[in-house]
Amino acid sequence: MRKLFFAVLVCAMAAVVASCNNSNSPRSVAEKALDCAINEDYRGYMDCIYFPEEQKQQKEAYITMIEEKAKKSKENGTADNKTPKSYKFVSEEIDEEAGKAKVTFEVTYPDGTTKQEPMDLKKEKDGKWYLEMKK
Repeated sequence: MRKLFFAVLVCAMAAVVASCNNSNSPRSVAEKALDCAINEDYRGYMDCIYFPEEQKQQKEAYITMIEEKAKKSKENGTADNKTPKSYKFVSEEIDEEAGKAKVTFEVTYPDGTTKQEPMDLKKEKDGKWYLEMKK
């Protein structure tokens, strides 16, 4: 019985370790960003975007601005249909050599419309994938 328990424990630990290997894949980062958007976790969403150390204050300003805008929209009853309600994975294209990736999802919005949304990601100097910030 102890050997069986030990074997099951080893298999479970191997599965956990294997699932953690892709915790910073382009797809997992894009999914985290969409989950944060759905849950209105603006800080979590912004954590998916790369900000160099010297731009950390700018990041905080963006978070504050987004949180205030969302709060006003809720208070006024004018919450927009731009916040995703759900999503499904469609495709992932990775160019490891260039450190770029594009992950596409079919996103459903509160009004029931769906749209294929590509998300561009870039591998930064720290070796992690981040959403590319569009200017």
